[in-house]
Amino acid sequence: MRVLLLTGRKAAPAVKRAAAEFDWAEVRVLPIDVAALMTTGFVLRHLRGEDLSRYDYVLLPGLFRGDVERLDRELGADFRLSSRDARDLPLVLRKMEEGFEPAKDRPACELLREEILREMGRRLREAEREIPEDRWVDVGPIRVARGCRPRVLSEIFADDRDPEEVAREAERRVRCGAEIVDLGFHEAEPGRVSEVVEEVRERVGKRAAVSVDAGDARLIEAGVEAGAQLILSAGPGLEEPINVAAEYEVPVVLIPRSRRIGPAIRELEDLVERCERAGVEYILDPLLDPPGEVLRSLRRAWEVARRFPDAPLFFGAGNVIELIDADSVGASALCAQLAVELEASIVFTPEASGKTVMSTLELAVASRMCYYAHRVGGYPKDLGVDLLVFKDKHVESSRSSGVPADRFVRDAPRDPRGSVVIDVNHERGVIVAEHVHRGEGGLRLESEDGLELGLALVSLGLVSRPEHAVYLGYELARAEERLRSRGRYVQEGGIERYDALMRELDRLREEER
Repeated sequence: MRVLLLTGRKAAPAVKRAAAEFDWAEVRVLPIDVAALMTTGFVLRHLRGEDLSRYDYVLLPGLFRGDVERLDRELGADFRLSSRDARDLPLVLRKMEEGFEPAKDRPACELLREEILREMGRRLREAEREIPEDRWVDVGPIRVARGCRPRVLSEIFADDRDPEEVAREAERRVRCGAEIVDLGFHEAEPGRVSEVVEEVRERVGKRAAVSVDAGDARLIEAGVEAGAQLILSAGPGLEEPINVAAEYEVPVVLIPRSRRIGPAIRELEDLVERCERAGVEYILDPLLDPPGEVLRSLRRAWEVARRFPDAPLFFGAGNVIELIDADSVGASALCAQLAVELEASIVFTPEASGKTVMSTLELAVASRMCYYAHRVGGYPKDLGVDLLVFKDKHVESSRSSGVPADRFVRDAPRDPRGSVVIDVNHERGVIVAEHVHRGEGGLRLESEDGLELGLALVSLGLVSRPEHAVYLGYELARAEERLRSRGRYVQEGGIERYDALMRELDRLREEER
C-alpha cells in the first residue's frame, strides 16, 4: 500500500512525525499555511500533471470542503478524507494498515470515534506515568499529584439528610465521574456525621474516595474515624484538622485566610511546615474567588503554584460556576482548562443549584479533554469527545422544501377516552403520565423513556384519536429531553430555550436606548 498525505505548512511537522512510522506513507506539503483552507481548485493547480497512480489513496485534510469526486476524475487518483486533527493521524494510519478505508464524505476521525476515545484514554494514562512516584498523594483509592489530570471532587451538603439519601446521591455523582465525594457538614452532630460517612463509604468506597468538610474539628474527626480519607480544610485559626490528619494518617487540604498574595503564601508556608513536622500529606487550595475577583485569585493561585512546585493543588471551580446565572457547561469547560494550565490536581464542584446540576459530569469530561490537549498538543477540540450538549458543532442544512402544514391543521375534538397529565420527577429519574377521565385521576405510569410511555398508553387503549397520539408523542419527547438535561418541564410550555432569553435581551436593549 502507498498513501500520499496532503497538508499545509503549519501542520506539516505533526503530519511528518505521524507518517515517519510507516514506510508506505509520504507527505506533500502544499504552499498554504492552514491545510483546512485548501479548495478543489487549489489542489488541482498544484497536483495537475503529476502521476498519482502509484498511490492507493491520497489523503486530504479532514476539514477539506471541496469536491472529492472531481479530484478523483481530473487527477486520476483515489482521494479520501483523513482526520480533522493531526493528533489522530498515527491512529488513522495504523488502522489503515489493518484494513481500514477512509471515506470520501466523512473525516476518518468520525469513522474511528470509538478507537480515538480508546487511544485518548491510553495516552492519558501514559502522560501520568511521567510524574515521579514520590510526588503522588494517596486519597483512599484515588491518587493525586501536581501535573496529573485534575480529579473531580463533588461536594454533597449532608446536613439534615438521611444517610441513605446521601449515599444514593453519592452513587449518582460517582456515575457522573466524581473521583472524590465530599460530604459537607455544618450543623450536624458527630454521631450523624459518622452514620453518613459509613453509608457513603459502603456504597461508593471501592470506586471513589470520601472526604469530609466542616468548620468544627469534632465533626471532622467523627468523619475521619468513620472512614473519610481526606479533610477539607485546615487554615489559620482552624489548625486542629492537621492533628486529626496526623492521628488517622489522611491528607488535608490547606487554605490561606488572606486574599493578598504575599500574606496568603506566608500562611500556607506556616501550614505546610506544620504538616511536614507532623508527617501529614497536604494539598494546597489557593482559593478561587467568585466572579468579580476571579482574575485576582488566579494570580494568587499562579504564585502559590510557583512557590510550591511539587505540592498538589486544589481548584474550586464551584465558586465560579455557582455564582453566575448561566448553564454550567461552558463555565465548567473553561474552569477545567484553567485548572489544567495551573497543573491543579483536584477540581471542585458542589452541584448546589439547578443550573449546575450535572457539573460533575461536565468537569469529568472537560478535565480529560483539556488535560489531553495540554499534554499532547493542540486545542481541546476534535478529540472524539466534547461538551456540546445543546448545540452541534457542524449543522448540515437540508435543501428540501414542502407545502406549509398550517393549511391542513384543524382544531381536534377532545379524546373521549380522557386526557393525560405529564410530569417529570428528577429525584427518581422518571417521566410520570397520569390518565385523567371525566375529571378524575386514574392509572399513573412512569418510565425514563418517553416512547415507552406513549406505546403503553396506546396499548392500554387510553388514546383513541390520532391527533391525541401525535400531541402526546410531542409532549413526551419534550419531557424526556428535560429529564436528560435536568431542566424544568411544563406541559404545553413549548420549546423556548432561547425564546425567553431573546425577550429579556429585547427589554434590556429598549432600556439602553
